[in-house]
Amino acid sequence: KDGHKQSKSLGTNIPYVDINNHQFRDEDIQFFSLKTGGLVPELNITIEDTSGVFDAAQYPRDGDVVTLLINSKNQETFKSIHMDFDILNITQLPSPPEERMKIYSIRAKAKIPGLETEECKEYDENTSLSHIEEIAGELQIGLATNIDSTDDSQPRIQPYIKTLDFIRNIVKTSYVAEDCFQKFYIDPYYYLNFIEINKIINS
Repeated sequence: KDGHKQSKSLGTNIPYVDINNHQFRDEDIQFFSLKTGGLVPELNITIEDTSGVFDAAQYPRDGDVVTLLINSKNQETFKSIHMDFDILNITQLPSPPEERMKIYSIRAKAKIPGLETEECKEYDENTSLSHIEEIAGELQIGLATNIDSTDDSQPRIQPYIKTLDFIRNIVKTSYVAEDCFQKFYIDPYYYLNFIEINKIINS
């Protein structure tokens, strides 16, 4: 029972952060920012390594994983966020000489295997909506859209470019109607959102 209560409160008041299988305490987290306004969620955190875990072989490097849990108190209103992030950069910040613990600033991007991989693929003739749905399936993420159909059926080729750039190209050249404008982004729940902007504005 005690374990169940602990898991329910984990990451509720302060985000749960795990790096290289080391869980940082609430008081270790000095700064936290989860940016969801870009194409892919980005994480920025500043932590105090009070236990000195990074002094040993567990020092994180580019490509290591940060696990994040933000536990929602009301699951019916907001879903919990549970994501893995690839570390892009880690910097040790200056600290007062009398302080024994070290402070680190970490920047990371959502870990979605295959998204940054350069591929050469050919997709049979179909609409941009169908191709984006197919790519989301290949990436093993969901698709959320307010678009019923697109009038742009054609074969498409991914010519040794990153899958993220290929999605960007598909969305940029997608066609719904003369007064429509499409955007895309990946949200913190692992959904690729393919959105027609005016439909949201006019709703």
